[in-house]
Amino acid sequence: TDNSKQIIKDYDYKLISLNRNSGSGKTRNIGVKHSNTKFVAFVDSDCILPKTWLSRIMYDFKKNNIAFVCGDYSGSEGNSFLERYAFYELFVRRKSLPKFVAAFPSNNFACYKDIFLKMKGLPERKNYVAEDLEFSLKVGREYKILWDKEIKVKHHFHKKIKKYLKQQYKFARDTMLFYLNNPYLRKVKTYHEEKNKFVIFYTGFLGLLFLGAIFNKIFYYLIIPSLLILILFDIKLLGYIY
Repeated sequence: TDNSKQIIKDYDYKLISLNRNSGSGKTRNIGVKHSNTKFVAFVDSDCILPKTWLSRIMYDFKKNNIAFVCGDYSGSEGNSFLERYAFYELFVRRKSLPKFVAAFPSNNFACYKDIFLKMKGLPERKNYVAEDLEFSLKVGREYKILWDKEIKVKHHFHKKIKKYLKQQYKFARDTMLFYLNNPYLRKVKTYHEEKNKFVIFYTGFLGLLFLGAIFNKIFYYLIIPSLLILILFDIKLLGYIY
């Protein structure tokens, strides 16, 4: 919806344009197949890169025996309460991650092209938002993934609560279904943090309580204590924000 296409043409970069929105996974896979480089790097359209982004990535590949390198967010581009909350919610969960991780987000990572193709790329299901978790857990079982705290990108978080909640719902839905279908991966520690897996499942449980309350009043009395328990599990985040 902006002039991205023209900017790409002005810089004489290769542009691959699809006729319809085919989803993040399929689009990234097509991009990799059309590339002619040894390494491929990924970022989201709502992220802003620092000037040292690629040079730091290449430094990591030269210095470490790794197949993948990834990073985090440096902050929120906007300054509204919701945008800052969205950033700090992620910051608190990820600030204690070790040097090597078992999985990574797709908004900020790089790898060898041949390994990406060998692992058959990202899942290509449309409207599926856990494709990076699924792909990275698969590659993390075979290759070393470096989490570099110096590789950070700024992010445009949602300003409106409706869009933010819709995004969080889709993420929780797809992540929960993924873990239900792959129970052996639940014990793998990821960038989502162990507690977050519980919160996702617990949120699903709360949804069932709200649904049950339509048919039976007894469920009403379970909702409030259940919400309090959920808040207690996020007390660390609430304390940090305070």
